[in-house]
Amino acid sequence: MSKFHLNIEELVQGKFELKKVNIAFVFQVNCPGCFIYGIPMMNNLYRLFGNKVGFIGVATAFEDFEFNNESNLKLLLDNGTLVGETKKYYETTYGHSNYLHIPNFPAAFDRMISSNEFINENKIELICNSIPNFSNFSKIEKEILIKKIESH
Repeated sequence: MSKFHLNIEELVQGKFELKKVNIAFVFQVNCPGCFIYGIPMMNNLYRLFGNKVGFIGVATAFEDFEFNNESNLKLLLDNGTLVGETKKYYETTYGHSNYLHIPNFPAAFDRMISSNEFINENKIELICNSIPNFSNFSKIEKEILIKKIESH
């Protein structure tokens, strides 16, 4: 079985157990669509298959860092507190500012690091080894691919 690589600080809720089949749900706290569609679906899947499938929700941030952070994830998990555009959507649409479908699955916050820190020899090797037939690439093809990974 391939390894399941996560880049998280620590679990904020629950315990992630690596199983034969695993589902990682990556979302942002400031993402109305994640709350409208993703979290209810994950809650349902976890309820139905949590004993057979490994589940983890990973809150991340690639924008709106004042909303997409570990503190706001903890507030969501503790009492359903919503923030930013998600809060605005639920207040406007449903007239409430707390989320009623609090995630019931294990959850963590993404470990925030720079791309220079993230892309190291181990990660490059992991990426390259996940490419079918990488070992059959010519030396030049391998070098080109590694340069692309480093510059991404």
